[in-house]
Amino acid sequence: MAIRFILIAGRQEMIGNYESAVSGAGLIPVVADSMELLEECKKNQDSICSCTLTRMDLLLLPGGGDISPDLFSQPNFGSRNIDRELDLLQFAYLEYFLQRKKPVLGICKGMQLLNLRFGGTILQDMPAKKQNIHAYIKNQDNQHGCTYVPLEKMEPFPRMPLLKKLYGIGSLPSQINSAHHQEVEVLAPELIPFQYAPDSVIEGFVHRTLPIIGLQWHPERLFYSEGTRLKIFLNALLSEQ
Repeated sequence: MAIRFILIAGRQEMIGNYESAVSGAGLIPVVADSMELLEECKKNQDSICSCTLTRMDLLLLPGGGDISPDLFSQPNFGSRNIDRELDLLQFAYLEYFLQRKKPVLGICKGMQLLNLRFGGTILQDMPAKKQNIHAYIKNQDNQHGCTYVPLEKMEPFPRMPLLKKLYGIGSLPSQINSAHHQEVEVLAPELIPFQYAPDSVIEGFVHRTLPIIGLQWHPERLFYSEGTRLKIFLNALLSEQ
């Protein structure tokens, strides 16, 4: 069995649960909390013999904090826990993976990064009624149901086999966890929604042509018999290579 490396672009002190979930899926987590790996590749001209980043099989953009609104040309309308330096780092690693058409999984904030990158917009602070369903409560995740768009109701697109694979394994949850106060406002045209909350908040999307999944919820801390739900999405994306 091939060794697969998952690059997690985030602050070391904030991504322990992602590292554990990746390891639990039988994959090797590698943390990028600086531009060092990108600089190494630039110096070595992307040589696979001397560049760590070229060995990475998938980019995981984790949750945590909000994206600095100036990076999507808006004033601050309720964004909080901002780390602009981290935002720039995550966008930089995302570009590297997009240019090489390598798999990307974005979770919570990571999903919003993907939507922004492809031309979508963010609602920076959901109305209180929605936050009652979605926001972190008393130091724990919220919980709510979700629905999946039937494949037959979607217009065919090149990455539909990825969704068929996800739907076919029978392990997608009907109840998901939630810990966010922002949501997709306008979805980028290149992204296809496949999962919704009861109040129509988009909970999951795939890219039309690239091996990309965005999830608003947190599969790394939602468990089932085979470990965390993160494993399902990592394996599905890695099988696309």
